[in-house]
Amino acid sequence: MGSPARNPKTVHFADYILDFETAELRRNGTRIILQDQPFQILTTLIESQGRLVTREELIKKLWPDGTFVDFDQSLNRAVGRLREALGDNAEHPRFVETLPRRGYRFVAPLNARTEACESVSGSVEEVNIGRQGELQQVERAALTRLPNWWRPKILVLLVAGFTLLVAVSISRIARIPTASSQPNATIHSLAVLPLENISGDPTQDYFADGMTDQLITDLGQISSLRVISRTSVMQYRGVHKPLPQIARELGVDAVVEGTVLRSSNRVRFTAQLIEANADKHLWAQSYEGEVGNVLELQRKVANAISTQVNITIAHDQVGIGIEKPTSAEAYESYLKGEYYLNRYTPDSISKAADYFRQAIGKDSHYAPAYTKLAGAYLMLGNIGAIPKKESLRNATALIDTALRLDPSFAAAHAERGWSLLLYDLDFDGAGLEFKRAVELNPNSVEARQGLGEYYLTMGLLQPAVQEMERARQLDPWH
Repeated sequence: MGSPARNPKTVHFADYILDFETAELRRNGTRIILQDQPFQILTTLIESQGRLVTREELIKKLWPDGTFVDFDQSLNRAVGRLREALGDNAEHPRFVETLPRRGYRFVAPLNARTEACESVSGSVEEVNIGRQGELQQVERAALTRLPNWWRPKILVLLVAGFTLLVAVSISRIARIPTASSQPNATIHSLAVLPLENISGDPTQDYFADGMTDQLITDLGQISSLRVISRTSVMQYRGVHKPLPQIARELGVDAVVEGTVLRSSNRVRFTAQLIEANADKHLWAQSYEGEVGNVLELQRKVANAISTQVNITIAHDQVGIGIEKPTSAEAYESYLKGEYYLNRYTPDSISKAADYFRQAIGKDSHYAPAYTKLAGAYLMLGNIGAIPKKESLRNATALIDTALRLDPSFAAAHAERGWSLLLYDLDFDGAGLEFKRAVELNPNSVEARQGLGEYYLTMGLLQPAVQEMERARQLDPWH
């Protein structure tokens, strides 16, 4: 290979030509409109062709420090628009491959004549690095950041991870179409679309988001029902698409949509269940009560929905592990904490931690607040906002408290599993925690992915692939 071009102007892949100078994408001579953020994502992925580009890298590139947006949802939408422009498919990608909850990779071969694999600034030396070269690069990058005693373990994980990537790709190619593609299919899967805040007050968005999260959690504990995760459904907030189209994109048989109206200490919650293929309303109901009783209202909705999809639920199955706060103020603080935690910026995570502390101060027996605060501490440690030893010590104590208060709280078991796996290297203990979390909430993406990582660590590739695939089905947009 000759020396790379210093200022490449175009990149060729498949039928497409991308012009860096004019920011134009053309296919067979026809110009395709590509907005700024999808264009930046595409150029970044091409510059790193063959290498994983993390979600964090893309977020930093697209939004400068101090920007206040929902980064997770906004990035999902931007990647979705890029796929639409390329005619690409998330499940069987030709160009942009998704690595669940990690990032994206450009997988299409580039035209060697343009030497387009190099960075726009000329930083890449080879046009096509193979999977072997990619693995070596990842190994070197990882090992330079880790203590010597852990390097042998990481080498094993990297080799196993590369093998798993190949196995997951094969499983996707052979994947059987979902039941939603069949006429008159039984409802085995559904998505709870973001509940709409109709109060006229945008500051109440956190409340509608919180009720959406809780309804997903309630329904997610039904083992025979696949419920799409929050991160995948939230991208549809404010998006007006036909419900059958949304259901096809998420691979579900039915959707739940609704509204939330809050006035003072009263809340009115309306929900409806719609069969996707026929766009047929199966059930609709309104519930009204005090804000302090909102969890009970949500459980009623979950039970009603389960009845409509012909699922029998034991009295204690829906809402398992969720304790009602002793005051509406505690739940209010908890919802605000969740709202800011999902923004994933240093300031928002710190603000979320403050709200979770407030919730604990108002209700010292509220296990979810302890668990979320533990997660916030781990995030702050990972981004360097506080020392990692301090974050791990605080998180461990909080998780222990949450499980003492509620041993059947799935999210706390999953959080402990990740802590044992990543920090304590207690693989056996992590496996037990992830298995317990999956048992309590079969639709927990964090638990499924954690269990997959545990199996991978132990060299059990087949169950690792199965768990990773299940996590992908629950969170298809990541």
